[in-house]
Amino acid sequence: AVGQKVAVNPLLSCGTCAACRAGEPNHCPRLQLVGVSLDGAYAEEVVVPADLACPLPDDMPLEHGALVEPTAVAVHGVNRSGLRPGDSIAVLGAGAIGMLLIQVARARGAANVIATGRVNSKLDLARRLGADRTVNTTREDVLAPQLRRTCDIVFDFVGSQETLYQAFHLARTGGKIVFLAAPHGQVNLRLDYTDLYRRELTATVSRLYDADFHQALPLIASGQVNAAAIVTHRFPMWEVGEAMRVWEERRADVIKILLEP
Repeated sequence: AVGQKVAVNPLLSCGTCAACRAGEPNHCPRLQLVGVSLDGAYAEEVVVPADLACPLPDDMPLEHGALVEPTAVAVHGVNRSGLRPGDSIAVLGAGAIGMLLIQVARARGAANVIATGRVNSKLDLARRLGADRTVNTTREDVLAPQLRRTCDIVFDFVGSQETLYQAFHLARTGGKIVFLAAPHGQVNLRLDYTDLYRRELTATVSRLYDADFHQALPLIASGQVNAAAIVTHRFPMWEVGEAMRVWEERRADVIKILLEP
């Protein structure tokens, strides 16, 4: 309705292929993303198909609605992992979506959460949002003996050879590794198939989200996920250039930048 607050699912799929009919729009061969392959929301007006507009509760602030999409990425990652109550997990690279995933995993019953990163202020926030233990990889050993092979699931948000090695050695025998980092440039990672086989590890990828986009909104609305906690900087829409400059020059300080209309 006119004037109604919505969050937009930016996955524009064909709606008719086998993947779309199965509720997997992220696998659509003709997939387009609003804001990536199509013009996005750095604009006064954006037109999207009505079924991609998800109504927000009347009492939900707009900034929470703006964070439904990244929360959906975290929800999809947890769903792909098959996380069960009581599982121990590691989050390698506790950035914006990593911190959302920590909260989603906690809401789903994760019992022990390790988070890694390179910036103390971000690791402090990760602890406030549910991490039991944090490791600053610039001066601490992620693979300390007490951590090796202790995790049921390892979520890799970095996608480097180093974190791949860490994931293999943090995961318990029979455990799972979920890769969420988008590849940048030519990334040819070496996977230890022998270790994968001998310890019956499960390695999977989580990309975007599918019908589970709609699971993100109630997690935020109920307070189980404090999505707004990851917002470190706010700029009015007309200062988007300055926002980009801050992102480029002060990445250690930035988790999530919110543009306000």
